[in-house]
Amino acid sequence: MHVHGNVDLVQDQVTGTICISKTVSRKNPILVHQMHTEIDCLSSLSMTCIPQIMDCIEYEDSIVLIESYLDGIRLDQWIKEHPFLKFLYRRRFAKEVYAFLEELHQIRYLYVDVKSTNMIVIQHHLYFFDFGSCIPIGSTQVISASTCNYHADMQKKEAKGIEVDRFAWVSFIKFLYPHAWYIKLRFKKAFQLKDKKHTNLYVHFVRMQHCIRIFYVTLCCIGYLIWSSQLSFQQKYERELMHRSDKEILYEWIQEDTIAEQTYHTDPDAYFLMQHALQTEDTDTIRFIENQVPTKIKKKHKKTWIDMLAYCDASYIQNYLDQLMSDQRLSISYIQLLLDKEIIINEKQADMLSNCVHDYQEDTTFMYVYIEYALFLKSQKGPTLYVPSDVQSERYQELYTLWRKVK
Repeated sequence: MHVHGNVDLVQDQVTGTICISKTVSRKNPILVHQMHTEIDCLSSLSMTCIPQIMDCIEYEDSIVLIESYLDGIRLDQWIKEHPFLKFLYRRRFAKEVYAFLEELHQIRYLYVDVKSTNMIVIQHHLYFFDFGSCIPIGSTQVISASTCNYHADMQKKEAKGIEVDRFAWVSFIKFLYPHAWYIKLRFKKAFQLKDKKHTNLYVHFVRMQHCIRIFYVTLCCIGYLIWSSQLSFQQKYERELMHRSDKEILYEWIQEDTIAEQTYHTDPDAYFLMQHALQTEDTDTIRFIENQVPTKIKKKHKKTWIDMLAYCDASYIQNYLDQLMSDQRLSISYIQLLLDKEIIINEKQADMLSNCVHDYQEDTTFMYVYIEYALFLKSQKGPTLYVPSDVQSERYQELYTLWRKVK
């Protein structure tokens, strides 16, 4: 803080709190004046972004000021560690400095030396710790100022107003936006501080830039919403699938009733949902989707429908056995479903099944599952299925012999 003062890290012996101790010699009137100014500023400001005075001790030859310790990283160092400083932080820092200066002006003081080395970053917010360069508003002399804030008007023996801090703030903005060419060209006079008007104009310009960016972001959001609303259901789903699993998407969409009723009644979308519901391998999700899709659509995609019914109860499946066989076509998955769920069909359904089996006698895999189901029905005293004897399979013939023995 001070050129010739001592700054030490100390610890309270009672509470163990870490504090900052600043000591200045009474032999140096400038340092004594800076110390009194700092005490006056800190005791008058009611802000959380500054150190708190813990104690002040005056000796014959020195003054000691104990302040709370700001545990953070200096802004200039923080920016070096974060070279790609996000716009959000730049805007926040600029606003926090401006708000701090306005509070300081309320107690009739100018900060004068607005620079990154006088600021500490704590949890992405700025804290201010050096008040040695502060002067009362209306003072005719500046005690100290850094090169980045110094300009010819500071040498003039005339009352200093808030324009001094406005200029310093503009320089700080230049530090935050080093490549902002539009700032340098459009408001070059603001940096030269020709008059108060140009500096105030720059302040309004920065505010305008923020408004423009907010307006631009708002337009982008509106455009995105319009574009998203024009996407088909399957396109929206595929975009979500890039970031989440089928189970996560369908669980959320079902819970929030996001899926439109029309989607279940549109063949391509309904079939798409049936396929992705199976990917979840979640019983509740599969049962829900299966129940929502109309039977006429499910019948067009019988293989997928049968795979979904495998997650349902036998009592529920029995309601659809006639629809599953209505087209006189069978599949091994259908016979396997009957066998796995231990469903006992009626005489009419058994006759339909027996009439269809002739077309599958060359498919030994199908016939093996078929005769297993025939054995199950016989063991449960259910209707008897027609079982051909001439299937060329040793495995099938073993089961056929067993089937003939069961009464």
